[in-house]
Amino acid sequence: MRYGVSNPPHNEWYSKPVGCGYTGKSYWRVWVMNELVGGDHFECIARFFDRNAAKNGVTHAPILKGGDARRGDGWYCR
Repeated sequence: MRYGVSNPPHNEWYSKPVGCGYTGKSYWRVWVMNELVGGDHFECIARFFDRNAAKNGVTHAPILKGGDARRGDGWYCR
């Protein structure tokens, strides 16, 4: 989640320290892992569709609760 609080949209709402969030290529695996480790803290699982995310193996990641955005530049909530 360190990346999340350093980049939009989370950097507008949160600061360090944060915690752990599981990211990956499979929506369902990301959902299950985040539900187990902190489901109360996450709003949704975002789908990233920019090339850098896919190149780095991250196409899905949790979005923290507390923000208004469910869609941003290069991502949207599923």
